[in-house]
Amino acid sequence: MKAPDKIRHWRKRIGLFNARAAAFLFEVLPIQLIGAVACGPVIAQAIRHYDPWTRERGELIGATTAIIVHAGVDLLWFLMRDAIPGLTWGKKLMGLRVVRQGTDAPAAVWSRIVRNSLLFIPFFVVVEGLCSLLDARDSRRIGDWIGGTRVRHSTDPSGDHGLHLWPLAVALILYACCIASEHTITEYVFHMAFD
Repeated sequence: MKAPDKIRHWRKRIGLFNARAAAFLFEVLPIQLIGAVACGPVIAQAIRHYDPWTRERGELIGATTAIIVHAGVDLLWFLMRDAIPGLTWGKKLMGLRVVRQGTDAPAAVWSRIVRNSLLFIPFFVVVEGLCSLLDARDSRRIGDWIGGTRVRHSTDPSGDHGLHLWPLAVALILYACCIASEHTITEYVFHMAFD
């Protein structure tokens, strides 16, 4: 492969990786915020069930329950996000779609669920991201290999769609703000529910 072709190839690969990362972060934002809002009432209810002498125990039980509920919602979303229409609005925003490997036909629902099953493993999303960046042929992650899918641009999959740096930067900033404000949101909703 000639040098200009290698540069174009890497540019397309990095562009698709950035678009996928931005789409993922945009899709995660509402789930994180919903989890932060839902945790406040859960903690408040747990504390209400204990008298003031055992408030610490109520806070501990409430916080543990809230974490389990938040994790359960996150895991369910990870599994179903490509299977339920509307949950992949980040992909739509970034001009991406999930298709069957080797075709341009939309992937089956079961394949969409299978491709996300590995995301249950903590921090595996980083491994998946690196695999999609390093896969020279189709920029597929391990979940795509298992599910028989790939992610491609909706329009002209062979074209140069740019590096998608601005959307990725915006997605990272919004995600960082969301993570930084989660505790404050939960505390605010807790005080509203408890008072």
